[in-house]
Amino acid sequence: IFTISDTCVESLKKYFPNCSDKIFKMENISSPQLINKLAQEHINLPNFEGITLVTIGHICYNKGIDLAIEAAQILKNNEIKFRWIFVGKVLEKSYIDEINKLRLYDIMLFVGTKVNPYPFIHHADIVVHPSRFEGRSIALDEVKILCKPVVVTNFSTVNDQFKNGYNATICKMNGKAIAN
Repeated sequence: IFTISDTCVESLKKYFPNCSDKIFKMENISSPQLINKLAQEHINLPNFEGITLVTIGHICYNKGIDLAIEAAQILKNNEIKFRWIFVGKVLEKSYIDEINKLRLYDIMLFVGTKVNPYPFIHHADIVVHPSRFEGRSIALDEVKILCKPVVVTNFSTVNDQFKNGYNATICKMNGKAIAN
C-alpha cells in the first residue's frame, strides 16, 4: 500500500495495523527540467503594478476559497495593491457571488483549469495555498521547483512538505493569518 506522505503512512498504519508492514511512502515524481521549460510559455496577462498572488486548485470550500476571500478583503481594506489569480475549476459558484457582493471581482481573477499552470506560477510574486486538507500537494511540489515564495495553511500534512520560515510561511487556517 503506497501513499504520498509520512503523515498519511502513520494514519494508515494506525487505522490498519494488520497491514502496517505493507504500507510505504512514494512521493510524487516531477520533472524540474520540464516544469521550468513549461513555465516559460507565454500567457496573456496585463501589466500590473503591485503584488501578484497565485493559487492553484479548484474553487471550493475544501481548498479554502472562503479563506482566500477573507484574506483578499483584508488586503484590500489595508490598501495593499495586489491581484490574485486562481487557476482551477470553479466547483462552488456561490463563492463567485460572494466575491461580486464584496466588490473583489477586479482583484480576484479566475482563469479556469489550465493544462499548463506553470506560467501563472512563474508570474507570481507569492503562491498562496489556503487549503483545509491535502495528502501531499503536487502543485506545491511544483511551486518549490519554480522557487516561488509560498504561504500555506497549517493543514494536517503540511509539515511533510514544508518547514515554516525555511521554505514556506505556514499560517493558521483563517483569512487574517493568510493576509498577514
